[in-house]
Amino acid sequence: MQYRHQVVVDIEDLLRQDIPLALSGAFSIYGAAPPVPETLGANLPLVIPERVGGTRYSMVVDAHNVAFDVYAPTWGEAQEAAGHVVAAVSELPYRSDTVGSYRETQITTHPYNNPDPEHPDIPRVSVNAQVITRAMSI
Repeated sequence: MQYRHQVVVDIEDLLRQDIPLALSGAFSIYGAAPPVPETLGANLPLVIPERVGGTRYSMVVDAHNVAFDVYAPTWGEAQEAAGHVVAAVSELPYRSDTVGSYRETQITTHPYNNPDPEHPDIPRVSVNAQVITRAMSI
């Protein structure tokens, strides 16, 4: 019998696809996995999810701590876009059209202004969440 391993999914790649999909028709946002693209500013608003920690929740489920950086042309637009990201992340477990297999999500910080010292002319708002997914079998 061959033993199957459960590995952590690439949550950043899943979320960069699923957030714009969840918002399609309601709000337009681009998604990218880290690092910040060299062309930052070309496609705004932009959300970049980055795993900042997490735990193995069970044998087949992982809890990911994710920081979402949202860039937009103005601070107001960045706050608005971050609010849409919160809505999209909150509803992922209830959607059937996602790339990822989401079990639960919890927003752990509300959106807050978080200026990016490397891109001081492009407003950045951040929000954090815990995203629980099914682990991937290999």
